[in-house]
Amino acid sequence: MPGRSLEEVHKAVMDRMAEGPQGWDARMAPWLAEGSFLQMLEANSQRYYLYLNALVAETKPKRVLELGTCEGGSALFMMLALPAGASLTTVDIEEREPWQAKAFFGDTRLKRLVGNDLSLRVYGAHAPCDIDLLFIDTVHEYEHVAAELALYLPLMAPGGVVVMDDISISLGMKRLWEGLKLEKLDLGPTLHWSGFGIARVGGVGSAHSPTSKKRVSCETFPVREEELVLSADVRKKQ
Repeated sequence: MPGRSLEEVHKAVMDRMAEGPQGWDARMAPWLAEGSFLQMLEANSQRYYLYLNALVAETKPKRVLELGTCEGGSALFMMLALPAGASLTTVDIEEREPWQAKAFFGDTRLKRLVGNDLSLRVYGAHAPCDIDLLFIDTVHEYEHVAAELALYLPLMAPGGVVVMDDISISLGMKRLWEGLKLEKLDLGPTLHWSGFGIARVGGVGSAHSPTSKKRVSCETFPVREEELVLSADVRKKQ
């Protein structure tokens, strides 16, 4: 993405979407033909799965972190485009079934964790760092997502992309998105009825610089949770 604006990256992703899913195969929906499955996504306003797939194909992230696994649909589509040697870690507060990404069981690039993503302890000895792509789809409440952003933004790689689902589902989520001081694009309801947005760390209009003293790289790990300073607004809510 060097040298490209977030708008240019988004356009390239949309062009890929128009070409069809990257790495399409029967693992997406073994019970449906490709055409039928794509029609189902359109009918249910789940096109963001296709967007995530094209985004990974376009940006080729080395480290992907998903907060909010649910049944694994978004993880599946990202895994289908994930480069060799990259990794995708997905975290959820509970284990849910059916697990849609079963085709990738045994794939060393995928790590599935169960626990509270507001504590780095859920990662054990392998806390995330230099995150290239962060997808947040957890509890759609201002306080919760604000706390996640406060914890994980310092762990992002320079130029890392943050993707958020359901940014228009409530007044709280709208307020959170509007107040996010990153280069960002509100993609409206075209990908998901409840809103969808992408942002970039260190981009134009971003208050989070890649050279910020708050940033924690893999080279500075291990790091204690208390060293990742939460915003005053989030602290008041805790």
